[in-house]
Amino acid sequence: MNKTIKLLGCTLTAFLLAACNGKQNGYTIQGTISDIVGLENGDSVFLARQEGPSQLVNIDSTTVKEGTFTFKGNQEKPELFSIIYQNEGKDHAYATVILENGNINVSLTPNLSLARGTRNNDVFSAYIENSRKNFVEIEKTIEQLEDKSISDEQRESLTQKIEGLEKNFITSSINAMNGNMDTFSGITILKNIYYYLKYEELETLVNQIPESMDEDPFVQSIKEQVGALKKTAEGKQFVDLALQDPKGKDIKLSDYCGKGKVVLIDFWASWCGPCRREMPNVVEAYKKYKNKGFEIVGISLDNNGEAWEKAIEDLHITWPQMSDLKGWESEAAKEYAINSIPHTILVDKDGTILARGLSSEELMKRLSTLLD
Repeated sequence: MNKTIKLLGCTLTAFLLAACNGKQNGYTIQGTISDIVGLENGDSVFLARQEGPSQLVNIDSTTVKEGTFTFKGNQEKPELFSIIYQNEGKDHAYATVILENGNINVSLTPNLSLARGTRNNDVFSAYIENSRKNFVEIEKTIEQLEDKSISDEQRESLTQKIEGLEKNFITSSINAMNGNMDTFSGITILKNIYYYLKYEELETLVNQIPESMDEDPFVQSIKEQVGALKKTAEGKQFVDLALQDPKGKDIKLSDYCGKGKVVLIDFWASWCGPCRREMPNVVEAYKKYKNKGFEIVGISLDNNGEAWEKAIEDLHITWPQMSDLKGWESEAAKEYAINSIPHTILVDKDGTILARGLSSEELMKRLSTLLD
């Protein structure tokens, strides 16, 4: 649940920054501003390029007249931009625009601002709108969950509601991308959510990306990841790795996988808060099943060997550990297409991958079925 909430938060932050699509006759942005307290003729509106996760650089400005504004120019290729109304003592309003040549219509309000009129903006605004609806409902439901007076049945019902909203978000995002992977908007949405998609979903979308986009660094990266996911999907044999243990001794995944035990490959790092919070559950699983044919191999995405060793001690980790101390540049992460941690991969006694991304609850259920 928290992972998707974080995702939605990032998505909503991203679409408060803007973008537009490219044809040959320049762009015209026709905008309206409504529900702004204190709005006056002559107030400034800015067009800003997104140059980092939270960095905006103004490239143009215009003034409001009778609640409307206009930008004109020429854009070589689609890029994410923001349109910003921000005047002291008044409401603020932001719209994410895919800046591209064509006629773009922008509606600025203090709440949800959208851009439409070109294919990229129509696709992206539909995605934003659906994201917003799901995010708002999830927030409301979380507030209800925080009420300590509710019954266990109510709590379970609310939890299921959140899970349903999370699935709705993913489904609506996939629907927005399907048929639009030849556009800037399709690629932009994929950048926001690709690490939350199942392999089959991701492969279907990536296969729609035309070869003409292959020079884009993200497209190159995502196609490589799909290849890695295909090799390490459920039902495939584990891919062997040769790394080092905390003392610098060579160690292989094949020293443990395919040797007659069920093995959990646990990707983690000492600096990863969620990993540390989850580790007591992994420790508990190991205590319960280590004498019943269960093994764990930890693969750390650390850079600092001392921090890695200290975390092993502090978290009471007693199973084998391996790393190349290259952080996110780890060969292990690339081979198994790891985009977020903690991430677990459960391997059967014969070396067949049974599951990826199991929660601690799901892991205990699988181990009970396999080993009890």
